[in-house]
Amino acid sequence: MLTVADFYEHNRNILGLRILVAANFSATILQPRIQKSGLALTGYTEFVHEDRIQIFGQTEMGYLGSIGRAEATRKLESFLTFPFPAVLITHHPQPIEPWMLELFTRHGVALLQTVQTSSHVIATVTRYLEFELAEQTTLHGGMMDIFGVGMLITGESGIGKSECCLDLITSGHRLVADDVVLVKNISGELVAFSNNELEHHMEVRGLGIINIKDIFGAASVRRRKKVELIIELQSWERQNAAQLERLGDTRSFRHVLDIDIPVVCLPVTPGRNIAKILEVLARNTILQNMGYQTVETFMSKLHNRIQSKTADGSTGGA
Repeated sequence: MLTVADFYEHNRNILGLRILVAANFSATILQPRIQKSGLALTGYTEFVHEDRIQIFGQTEMGYLGSIGRAEATRKLESFLTFPFPAVLITHHPQPIEPWMLELFTRHGVALLQTVQTSSHVIATVTRYLEFELAEQTTLHGGMMDIFGVGMLITGESGIGKSECCLDLITSGHRLVADDVVLVKNISGELVAFSNNELEHHMEVRGLGIINIKDIFGAASVRRRKKVELIIELQSWERQNAAQLERLGDTRSFRHVLDIDIPVVCLPVTPGRNIAKILEVLARNTILQNMGYQTVETFMSKLHNRIQSKTADGSTGGA
């Protein structure tokens, strides 16, 4: 739950916020979008969203200042009948008239002010609200950044997820989270974070709990990363050898927070270096993102080779 008080505390330094009216700071902010009040101040309230933070920019403040105090009071009285969580005055360094402060106090609507431009404030606040109000869940596994590719390594308990992550860290890759991975749907992307209480820590069986940042340095960890692949480690005994992917041209997906994430199943056997396989997978993913499809290129070359040999055979037979 995000309150107006939370919003102010998190953004007061970034946006240079000042509290003009501290009314109803416990009000809950439910919407990740904000609204520039605009025509609503003139009385046209058809598309007013009362659950959004309202923005009074230069246009709104200029309008209220141009119509006289009596008319401005009447317009604001009507506008403030909506239970907005807060109103934010932007790009306005001048002091606010006492009568306006009294109106906001009487209606129990928080009023904040910043000298920063409306466009900058809207962009900053929207990003903040999308992050704070994003749908979220937790997943079990290890989240790694491998050559810039975000991989969530999953599998049954004891299969070696943490050991695989540790191998990758010693090779210079970065840990996001181990064991408990917090994921959020932010603007249609699945983004992983570490649990605040477990941040940068890892449990390795036989070794105990270690702090990755302290041992390997700040470059070995990061706070967040987009999830691009889910790696499912499976014991060889549970794998059907006939179903193992040989070409890499088919892929299953896992639905997480309304987002489909590709899943790669890797069988685990003694002596198989999973960390190295994941490094190769990351490199191949980068190639695919650049438009190079390894399997399609291979199949095309193979097809051309077969066609060429067939043609040569036909010519020789003639």
